Order: sequence, then C-alpha cells, then structure tokens
Amino acid sequence: ICVCASVPDCNQLWMGHWSGKIVVYEYKFSPARSHLEFHSEPVTLLGHSGPVQSIYICRSFSIVVTGSQDGTAVIWDLNNFKFIKMLQLGEIPVNLVSVSETLGDIATVSSANAGTIEATFEGSMLRLHSINAVPIGSVCTRDNITAICFSGAPEGVSVNVIAAGLANGAIRLWSTWDLSPVRDIITSYIARPIISLTYSQDAQHLYASAADGSVVIWEGGGGASLKGVSKTPKFLNLTSL
Repeated sequence: ICVCASVPDCNQLWMGHWSGKIVVYEYKFSPARSHLEFHSEPVTLLGHSGPVQSIYICRSFSIVVTGSQDGTAVIWDLNNFKFIKMLQLGEIPVNLVSVSETLGDIATVSSANAGTIEATFEGSMLRLHSINAVPIGSVCTRDNITAICFSGAPEGVSVNVIAAGLANGAIRLWSTWDLSPVRDIITSYIARPIISLTYSQDAQHLYASAADGSVVIWEGGGGASLKGVSKTPKFLNLTSL
C-alpha cells in the first residue's frame, strides 16, 4: 500500500497499491465503544498499471479520482465502485489530484522530474478538467507543486480558486474559471515545501503545513474571490502555539 484516503461521513477506506490496484474497505465505526468493524470482503478496482500516487474522495458529486505514476487519472463512482472514465495525461506521473466540491472540476498535477520524461517543461503541470473529463486549461510552474486544494465558496457570488503549495514554501492561487493567476502568498516563516493545504468550509481561511513542521493559517484577503486580492491576507503561525 502506498496511499490511502477517507473522508468524514463516508464509511469507506480507499487504499492504492504499488501494483496499481485499488482496494476499498467498507466499515462501521462506533465512537462510543471505540470499535471499528469492517464489512465483508473488500472491493478491488483495476484501472492503473503503475503505483497509485493520490486519491481524492468527493462526496458532493459521489466520485473518487485517483492518480497514478502511469500518467493516468481515473474517475470512479463512489456509490457502486464502478469505473466512469480515464484521463490520459501522457507519460508523466500524476502526483496529485483534487476535486472541486462546488463544481466537480478535477485538478491533476504532474511533475516533470518524477518519472519517465518526454516532458518539455520543468517543474509541474497543473491541468483542470470538468467532471465530464473535458479539458478546461493547464499551466506550468517552475517550482514543483507539492500540495493542492480547491476553495469552496458559493458559486455565482465568488470566484473560487485552486491553491497550490510549492516546493519553495509559497502558495499560488489560480481562478477555477480559466486558470488565470490570482496571486502568490509568501511568508518568511515557510522556506520548505508545502505538504498539505485545505480551505475552511466558508473558504475564508486557508490552512497550510510545511515539511519543516510549520502550520499556518491565512485569513481573509480575498483568498476565495477575485475581489480584494490586492489586500494582504492576515497570517497566523500555529507552530509555536
């Protein structure tokens, strides 16, 4: 097993293997008794020919997206574990995947130095597809993208963003509409790769953790909207608390 994923209120544990197979366990958890009970035999899903690098479970649209070193991303049905569609993204490994909880758009990240290379770029390539696997756009970054997430503000009144943590410790934001750049967020407190990113439910706080153990929160400043992006977001360092 090289990666696993689960989300709240979904009693499934998804495990990706080096062989490319995916195994899904259904379980029942009783918090009062601290008891975890797995159901019958797990479900095995076959769609990748290389190690599974990333798994994202999206309850809003009942899909799961998996990315593999074989250069593909696969969309699965969360309810019946059926194969839906495969994204053929070339020979460069798909290191990261994420799904918009408001639109169902799928973001994938491939890094040029992570495997077989016919790549014509350095760093990472971010691709955005619709939930129906229709390409929306792509951008390349000189620094490797090491973490990624979507904001989830209400559509129609906000412009959501894709937030990407970079190997140099910066965070870069792009519009989910067309991948146009919104802003970079940089702090002297972080000089190591960002390893995890997530937005709060109201999309007003961006939480980040780095490889050096730093944990920080960016507050407001237009993180989930193009309005007010010239303002500097408030910053809170949790590392020393």
